[in-house]
Amino acid sequence: GDVYKRQKQKRFAAAIASYTKAIKATPANHLLYSNRSLVHSTMRAFELSATDARKCIDLCPGFMKARVRLACALLELHRFDEAREACRDGLKIDLNCRELGEILQRIRSCERGDHLQEARFGNSVDAIDQQKSMQQAAEAQEQAEAEETDRAAQNLRRKGTSATVESSRETPQGCIAGLMHTCQDLGSELKRIWIGRHEVFLPVWYSDENMAKISPAGRTKCMSGVFKAIGEYDKMPYGLKLPEGAMYLLCPELGAEACEAMCSEPSRFAGLIQEIVGTMALGADKRAQENLWTRRDALADVFVELGGFKVPFLEERPVTYPSGESAPKGHAAVFGFGNRLELFGMLRNLFLHQSLFMGIRAVLAKAYELGILQMEQLTESKAVSYTHLTLPTKRIV
Repeated sequence: GDVYKRQKQKRFAAAIASYTKAIKATPANHLLYSNRSLVHSTMRAFELSATDARKCIDLCPGFMKARVRLACALLELHRFDEAREACRDGLKIDLNCRELGEILQRIRSCERGDHLQEARFGNSVDAIDQQKSMQQAAEAQEQAEAEETDRAAQNLRRKGTSATVESSRETPQGCIAGLMHTCQDLGSELKRIWIGRHEVFLPVWYSDENMAKISPAGRTKCMSGVFKAIGEYDKMPYGLKLPEGAMYLLCPELGAEACEAMCSEPSRFAGLIQEIVGTMALGADKRAQENLWTRRDALADVFVELGGFKVPFLEERPVTYPSGESAPKGHAAVFGFGNRLELFGMLRNLFLHQSLFMGIRAVLAKAYELGILQMEQLTESKAVSYTHLTLPTKRIV
């Protein structure tokens, strides 16, 4: 009895550890998450089972076993509304799935309280044993993850990469998709703050008196400091890291000479923002790629680190580890970063959006801190159509 139960629990814990290590090696394999979900369910670790089932569904929405396991786990957790929703989502894909239909019947039975009657006759699992089983499952997964994290960290140190363990687990496609999402978010934030608050920002920006209070060293020092901080930031997502000066090569509009010109004539800075916001609806990606293509000779030696790899701008140069070691033959990184012009065009837009957004926000935040602006002035303005947005052309002194 008890000895057999302990042996069985050890086998399940070992299975969880094996699946966890396999997931670290091949995180896109939906079957591994499905199988680990099943083991967690067997050990009555239903929260962990539901988490793995959801991950499996994210990777392979049509895999019905994962939808059944998610619904079962939620039912056992007595989260009946969520379980019912999981069943309905699955039945939209396979209306003839018998298991989901049975789970819906069990949900209705539980909501009527039938399960309470069953429990009186000894059909419930001992709460203490269940808690021990859940803890054992969680500890097995946690230990396996820790072992794999340590092993991955050792490999990264050997390869001389600056990537973190977390970023190195991302596939090249995952890194690009994540950065693209970040770029779109930053673009939306820039557009929102510009259209919604330009009428508050511009009087402050054009006023020599106000800007002297905000930055005694001048506008140039203020903006160049923001741009420099972004270019040198060492905790970018997906292991993204830029060598010194790379951001200014991708975005010469942010370089020292351009920044000096924009700040000595503030309307040029406003004009740049208006131009960037305007291109978002007119093919910003294509514009960025055209810009880089016309300057491809100057960008010949540019590279970035991404997902634990060194990715050169030039298509003919191979992707390597930062140490210079070649990626293994057939590795996803060899071709997984796709068209380099598209990748670096997206990075150009990302840094432009982030730099201009942070520049505006830094000025507004400092103006509020110094009492130049009041809180009510910083609240979101009513929506303004971009096509009707006009800028003053003179300084406001």
